[in-house]
Amino acid sequence: VAVGEDEDTVSLGSDRTDSTAQLTDDEGISELETYEQKVREAMDLALEKSVHTRTNALTSLTTAFQKRVLTPFLLDHHQTICDLVERSLRKGRGPEQVAAARLASLLILSLSQVNEAEAVYKMLEPVLTVALTDPSGPLAGRQECAYTLALSAFLACHDLADVTSAMNTLHSVFSGSLPKGNGELPNHPPAVTALHTAALNGFCLLLCLISPTSIYTMANKYVLSW
Repeated sequence: VAVGEDEDTVSLGSDRTDSTAQLTDDEGISELETYEQKVREAMDLALEKSVHTRTNALTSLTTAFQKRVLTPFLLDHHQTICDLVERSLRKGRGPEQVAAARLASLLILSLSQVNEAEAVYKMLEPVLTVALTDPSGPLAGRQECAYTLALSAFLACHDLADVTSAMNTLHSVFSGSLPKGNGELPNHPPAVTALHTAALNGFCLLLCLISPTSIYTMANKYVLSW
């Protein structure tokens, strides 16, 4: 995947010589249709057998949604993109999981002004939670899932129960860095510390959605669980 520094251009590449396309940010209805067609091609590439091709396609989709607001397009295709994200989070490893989690964030951000954002969150929350809490999963992927779960809940959740559920999931991750019973702090490798930091940052973001009374109640519960 190549992003041009001097022009708004995203190259969608794969292992195949005939599968390279350009997303060029110019004006005009016909150009928008071309742009959307290239997004569809990237969606197709995200189903390829090659891990490299899938990862590049997911990254290109994220870049495409960063460069243009494609809400009408996403209203028609969000289910397909959710399927791509879920597949890569379940079966992918490392960079593919990272790319899938980032795409999930951009999808919900792009839909954050419409009701479908909450529906997308409810579709992706289970697989994000599984990937985040899987102790055998790649740490980079788990870290990105922590960011995505928190940001997605912040943008899309209107039900307090959904927010607190996400917070409980994040707490279950960063609690691994809390003091042990003897008061001693755990000593983790940097990658584990980065994961716990991401989960804690996400937890703090979601605190912004909670009333002071609820925060007080939650604080007592978490303190007692130490």
